[in-house]
Amino acid sequence: MAWREIKLGVWQILYEPDATREFYASVPPSVCNCANCRNFRANWRVMVPEDQMIIKQFGIDPVYHGEIMLPWRQGEHTLMGYIGIHHFIGKVLASPFTDFTGFHYPAQAGVFSVSFEEEVFAQPKNFPEPCVQLMYGVAVPWLLDDELMTV
Repeated sequence: MAWREIKLGVWQILYEPDATREFYASVPPSVCNCANCRNFRANWRVMVPEDQMIIKQFGIDPVYHGEIMLPWRQGEHTLMGYIGIHHFIGKVLASPFTDFTGFHYPAQAGVFSVSFEEEVFAQPKNFPEPCVQLMYGVAVPWLLDDELMTV
């Protein structure tokens, strides 16, 4: 296992993807089957590969691990805003923010916003240290045949 370093925009991150994958392989997946979560998974399959890679490179499978929330609905129709909260083994080496002001909700479909924090919450039980919380927001369409859930 080897530590890696990456610069993503204004963020400098040190991370250990193999150890993160190993941890997640040792715990049962958390899969919610409500319509909102199933819609997120349907969108994940068609999401831009570069956006998927931002999360996957840290050793996270966002479909099965983490917290997905649906905090807003854009417009009158079917554009849904999701927030994902995931954890990986790592450290934030450089951040432009001293608090959680770096995250912005996307305002249009397909826009992907991301933030990294060392002050974490909702991490899996017994998650190894050091831990970084990755939060992202994405606005995506409603793809299911199921009735649109209200927020």
